[in-house]
Amino acid sequence: MNEKMITVLVNEQSRSILEGFTVGQLRQEIKPDADVLVVNGFPSRPDTPLKERDEVIFIRRGEIPDVEELEALMASRHTPGVHTRLKKATVGIAGLGGLGSAVTIALARVGIGTLILVDFDLVEPSNLNRQHYGVGHIGLAKADAMGKILGKG
Repeated sequence: MNEKMITVLVNEQSRSILEGFTVGQLRQEIKPDADVLVVNGFPSRPDTPLKERDEVIFIRRGEIPDVEELEALMASRHTPGVHTRLKKATVGIAGLGGLGSAVTIALARVGIGTLILVDFDLVEPSNLNRQHYGVGHIGLAKADAMGKILGKG
């Protein structure tokens, strides 16, 4: 009897599996301790059957993933293809105060590829209660402080 193979993406890696395989069966082979199963951007049950070109992500709560796996995990909650588009996007933000600092962090977390940040002001103590800066940023240019927060400075 010929068994049909299908191809799925598992944590961004192509993998051939038997047609009819479930998410739970695949989890047992790849990451048995995963407690979050995502298929095509949505949480799934272990008994969900997989189809050709499904995108599957396995997550173990509390685990710190390596850089490549983190990228796949970030992409897992987007509609397929959206994360790739976000990584290629460039967004400019003029003003890194209350709104600009919050938007900058949100865009970085969602995976925007390039952020161009402009603000000619310095971080002052009066900014700390409503902007995304800490005491250690006082006196820095807001653009430089935001770069440090994002791990780019």
